[in-house]
Amino acid sequence: TCNAMLRIITMGKFMKTQLTAVVGHEYPFSETRSKDLFIDYLGEDVSLSTFLNVLLNKLPSSLSSKRRLHSNENSTLLIFLNGHGGEDFFKFGYIHPISLKLGKGELNSHILQNVIFYMFKMKRYGQVMIMIDTCQASSLIPKTLPPYSSFIASSSIGEESYSHGFDYNVSFFLICSFIVRNTY
Repeated sequence: TCNAMLRIITMGKFMKTQLTAVVGHEYPFSETRSKDLFIDYLGEDVSLSTFLNVLLNKLPSSLSSKRRLHSNENSTLLIFLNGHGGEDFFKFGYIHPISLKLGKGELNSHILQNVIFYMFKMKRYGQVMIMIDTCQASSLIPKTLPPYSSFIASSSIGEESYSHGFDYNVSFFLICSFIVRNTY
C-alpha cells in the first residue's frame, strides 16, 4: 500500500503555528494518532486536487476554517511529501485493503513548480521548504526554483527510499532509509 502524507506547518509573524495534515493511510488513525493532532483530510478525501486546492486556497466557502491553510506573505511553510513515487511522480491515495480502490492522482515536478510559483504570486508564503521523501525524490525538484523556495529530497534519480520507524502516536514513519544509510 501507499501512504501519502502532507504536513504543512505555517509560522507567521502574527499567526499561531498551524499544523495541517493531509493523510492517506491504511492504519487506524482514531486508535493510534496523538489526540493533539487534528487530521484535516483522510482516506478517500486525499487526492492531488485536494493537495493543490489546499495550497492555492481554492476550497468551497462552506468548508470549515480548520481544513484551510491560513498563510500569507509573512508565512514560512514546510511541505513534507512522503509516500510512493518514482522518476518525476508522486502518487496520492492508497490501495484500500478491502475495495482495492487505487489512485487519486500523481504530482510531477512541473505541477509542483507551477503551484509553488502561483502560491508566491498569490502571497501564500514568504518562504517555503519542500521536503520530499519517496523513491527518486530528487526528480520532483523543479528545474527552475520558485522564489524563496528550498527543496530537499531523500533519494536521487534511480535510488529507492524506504520508510523506517513507524510511530503510532503520530501515525507516521519517523525516519527514512537515506538517514539510516548515511548516519548509522
